[in-house]
Amino acid sequence: MWDLARATGATGEGASVMDRLSVAMVGAGRRAAGAWLPAIDTMSDQLRLTAVCNTGAERGEEQAAKHGVPWHTD
Repeated sequence: MWDLARATGATGEGASVMDRLSVAMVGAGRRAAGAWLPAIDTMSDQLRLTAVCNTGAERGEEQAAKHGVPWHTD
């Protein structure tokens, strides 16, 4: 499994809030909802979801609301 502390050279007991990698999900379809977003939630000590981007408003809004982040479209 990927380790943020090891990848960035951070030291100490785990990654702090400031050490978490901010990520945005581009696309909110079945793969994102079923695999990528749950994986980001599982790794919340290392990753921080900041936004969901999707061309379709319904899925974009739904996934963003579920994860408490803003959503964007083109």
